[in-house]
Amino acid sequence: MTSDRRSLAAWTQRAALGLALLLGAGCTSMDDQMPVKFTGDPVQDALPRDKVLVEYREGLAALRAGKFSEAKADLDDAIRRIGGLLSGPDEAAAKSRGLFATESRKTYIGEPYERAMAYYYRGLLYWRDGEIDNARACFRSAQLADSEAEGAEHRADFVLLDYLDGLASTKLGGNGADALARAAAHSSHELPPYDVAANVRFFADFGSGPRKYAGGDFGEQLRFRTADSRVRSAMLTVDGQEVHFRPWDDLNFQAATRGGRVMDYVLGRKAVFKGGADAVGDVALVGAVIAAQNIYKPVEKKPETKAAPAPAPEPGKAAVVAAERRAESQPAPRRSSRAEEIEAARRAAAAREQQKIAEQKKAAEAKPELEKDDNAANLALALGAIGIFAKAISVATTPEADTRTWDNLPQFLSTGALALAAGNHEATLEFFDAGEHRIDSLTRKLTVTVADRNRDTVVFLSEQPR
Repeated sequence: MTSDRRSLAAWTQRAALGLALLLGAGCTSMDDQMPVKFTGDPVQDALPRDKVLVEYREGLAALRAGKFSEAKADLDDAIRRIGGLLSGPDEAAAKSRGLFATESRKTYIGEPYERAMAYYYRGLLYWRDGEIDNARACFRSAQLADSEAEGAEHRADFVLLDYLDGLASTKLGGNGADALARAAAHSSHELPPYDVAANVRFFADFGSGPRKYAGGDFGEQLRFRTADSRVRSAMLTVDGQEVHFRPWDDLNFQAATRGGRVMDYVLGRKAVFKGGADAVGDVALVGAVIAAQNIYKPVEKKPETKAAPAPAPEPGKAAVVAAERRAESQPAPRRSSRAEEIEAARRAAAAREQQKIAEQKKAAEAKPELEKDDNAANLALALGAIGIFAKAISVATTPEADTRTWDNLPQFLSTGALALAAGNHEATLEFFDAGEHRIDSLTRKLTVTVADRNRDTVVFLSEQPR
């Protein structure tokens, strides 16, 4: 019976998987069906739902490599796409809320901290081009993107974004005091006052940012790996002047404090449904096995009535006397030899074996007849069908969280400024660990070029050269 149960379980699993494949066949998107012609350009080759993510990555890599035109093109397109998706309906996002479509099939726009970083980097490029008003608009848009955090204390809490908002206003002749006050309220250290005379603005990032992974029983919970990076600060030395870069913002903190999402509720509902369908399938299949065991039942036989044997006649007196005389005339029994005892024992054993065989044969012949119970058979089929369908629904339900990640983001952001004359300036960039020990392998030389003393020069510094 155990082997029967195992074979039934294996069969139902295969049947459920097949039915789940049929149910999920209609969920395949056109992106997966259309043939892909690779061009070698990551942005061009990306699936439409992944294009924003690829543009995030490629834009930052281009910025770090000094390919500013490419960085602007990638970030501009990404920002245009996420703006359109946030302002209007997204069919892919609506489908991803269904039971049988994964969240990763929706068009990627990223978590709030990721969208904020896209605006932040685009703001640096605007500042570099002398468009400080557009840079300020990007910093404000970035802070707005971060306003979706669940807890009020973590909404729009980037220190650097508010600081740069106020600095841009000051550079444009306005008053940035309010923005500076907001930045100071979220900062763990004292912020430097605005220096409008400084004409070289340095933006630094270092460390490795958060990574997403799926948690929970069915992968329905979006979680973040937020290990602190080895690099915890940096310093740039130019013409004997030092600029110290302390962590102003921590993207690990921004990711971990984003709070709940609307999609978290949807995925949680999917997970509950998946678990419930799986439990219903288990109960139904166990019931089917039990019902199957009772399909055939023994037929009850009525006992046969037999006539009582006739009593033996009593022997007469003459017969008794004759029997006594025959007994007296018989010689006394002699003692049996050892050989005769062995033979007698052998015959007795053989007789017992024959008796045992006869009893087994009689028991086999007496095995009860079985009859089919149609009600039990129908119940087993019905429960089996319900179990298979419920299991298939459970397999097809996809509560997994979307773990696509902008994976070349830094952990820490910082800024600093100097007043430098026009021309080329040799500089040394150093990075330090938590104990303020210099990491010699990361030390490098660079040249800071100031083209116009009366216009801000923006220099982007990163632990990661690409």
